[in-house]
Order: sequence, then C-alpha cells, then structure tokens
Amino acid sequence: MTLRVHIGTRNQAKVQALSEELTNQGIDASVISIDVESGVKKQPRSLEESFSGAINRAKAAYQNDSDFSIGIEDGCYHIDKKLLNICCVCLWDGQNSLFASSSSFQLPSDVQAIIENEHLELSEALVKAGLCTNPNIGSLGGAISVISKGQLIRKNYTRQALLNLFSSWKLQNDLS
Repeated sequence: MTLRVHIGTRNQAKVQALSEELTNQGIDASVISIDVESGVKKQPRSLEESFSGAINRAKAAYQNDSDFSIGIEDGCYHIDKKLLNICCVCLWDGQNSLFASSSSFQLPSDVQAIIENEHLELSEALVKAGLCTNPNIGSLGGAISVISKGQLIRKNYTRQALLNLFSSWKLQNDLS
C-alpha cells in the first residue's frame, strides 16, 4: 500500500531528503509538497521555536487524504552564549505527533553576531559574512555544507533527523 505523505514546504532539499529517507526506510509513499507557513520567525532562535515551526508545518500540511504529514524546521539555539544550528522534524497523523532532530553544529561567531544583531536568517548571514555567495544556499547544500566544506549537505543533514523520526515511528507502530 502506498502511503500519502504531505510535507509542509517547497524547499527542494527538504522534499528530496524526505523522499530519499522514506525509500531508505522501505516505506512506500508518495510525497506531496505543500507551501505552508511555519508560524515562527524566519530564523527560529530556540529549540522550542524550531520544534514549534516543525509542528506548525506538519499540521498545516495535513490533508484529509494524508496518511501523515511531515514538518521540518531548521533553527538555532544557544548553549553557553554560542549559537548552534539544528534540524527539527515532526510527524503528524491527524491525532498524534512524533519528534526527532539532527545533530547540531556551532555557527561561526561573525555569523552569530549578524543573526543576533541584524535579525537575518542563517543563509543571509552566511552571505553577509562572506562565507558564501548564494543567497539560496538553504535550498541547496545548506549552512552545513558551508561549515563542513561540503562534507555534509543539507539534504543528508535533514535525512539524519528523518532517520531518527522514522526509526521511532516504525518502532512505535510495530513495523520492521
């Protein structure tokens, strides 16, 4: 049986990550991308806000014909006055939610200062700091590709969060 999975974004890195991770997990699904609002700041600045964006996206993308929907929100949070980036994900089945995240990484201090002082989102801050020239880096390799010098790209970083999510989902639903 093919599941209908809605995702609350048009960001191709996120959509591709979901499609690939569903296949990797052996979940037969068609992915439908829906443009929705996150309901949080353009650049979330706490774990709570990042997860709230993922929840809002998942719930907004859910349709009557959905088996479940997915919300993905990258955001930042502080530890010891340092700013870290993380990918938060939510699966919504119309009644219950399930959460997971990726690993996180610390942002360079100049990028942190730009985000905090000028209230720019991460992609804009990377360009302003001179670390990349493409303002659409978030839809491509992402900040992680800039920070890791291409060793990790956003699609795979997002897949890490989705792997964690689907592992829990399969366990809770007695699926192998």
